[in-house]
Formats: sequence, structure tokens, C-alpha cells
Amino acid sequence: MIILTGKSGSGKTTVAKELEKHGFKRTVTCTTRPKRPGEKDGVDYHFLSQAQFNKLESEGAFAETSHTGYHSYGSLKESYKDPKAVFILDPAGIENMIRKVGRTSLLIIYLDADRILLQRRLSKKGDSPLKIQERLAEEETKYMNMRNICDFSIVQRADTSAEQTALLISWIAKRGSQDAAS
Repeated sequence: MIILTGKSGSGKTTVAKELEKHGFKRTVTCTTRPKRPGEKDGVDYHFLSQAQFNKLESEGAFAETSHTGYHSYGSLKESYKDPKAVFILDPAGIENMIRKVGRTSLLIIYLDADRILLQRRLSKKGDSPLKIQERLAEEETKYMNMRNICDFSIVQRADTSAEQTALLISWIAKRGSQDAAS
């Protein structure tokens, strides 16, 4: 299983969609945050009310959850059955997943980019300049030690395409499974 992590605007969702072209299966996370323009329920996220999320959480439907700011996120347990699953998780979600499934079956990739590129990408999503600054400031601390638990860190540049990053991750994943088999 692949976990993509990184600050807002680092390209996690776009890279996950590209990985689908290489035989991986992007999992759809549940969230209580509102839809952004162009997002579709069941495709980008399962958009839930906080009450719906709390009910599923109390029923044990999630393998991992995290709560950031005013919103909750969770991966459904059924997602963990596919070894070619791709998850997008924050540090708390990664810690929960490691506790649930162990570290050996996970390939954790940290996607990074410089602050200017992150700001540009978040601005294209329609976030206000103030919200962008708040998110990135909060995430500076949140992601400070991520490189220590990740298997690989991939730094995105303005000219790096999601396709190039997905090809690299696909190669890393296939190489890792070949090493595990030998």
C-alpha cells in the first residue's frame, strides 16, 4: 500500500490519480469539509456531515481517522484489503495506519514543494490568500518531522508533472515488491 503525504498543494491527489494509470487504486477518503468547486462526492471524497462521520466512527467503520482544524477525515476499513491501494494521509492518519497494519506493508512518500509553488497551487483551488497563509503556517509544524518516517521524499518543482512523479513512485513500489519477493 502506498501512502502519499505532504502539505496542502503538494500534489497528493493529482499524483494519486496518475498512479491509477499504473495499476494502483486510489482510495476515496471520507471528510466533513465542504466540497470545493468541481469536486464530486464519491470521486474526490465521500463528503459527510459531522454527525454522519461521528456515526461511522462510533460503528468502527474507519481504519484510521484524523481531525484537522474544523474538519474530520477517515479511511474506510474496506480500503485496507487492496495491496495496491493509494492513501492520502496526514501525519496523524499515518500514525494510526501504522498502528493498524504495521509498517512493513506500507510505502510512505512525502511530496514536497517550495512555499511559492504551494501558494500558487492553493490559489488556483480558490483559497483566499489569508487562508493559504494560515494553512501553510499550521502545516509547517505538522509536517516538520515527516521526512523521518517516510521512505522517500519527492520535491516537486513548477516543471515537475504529476505523471513524472507517479512514474517514479510506481517504479519505487515495483522495485520494493521485487526486493521483498527475493
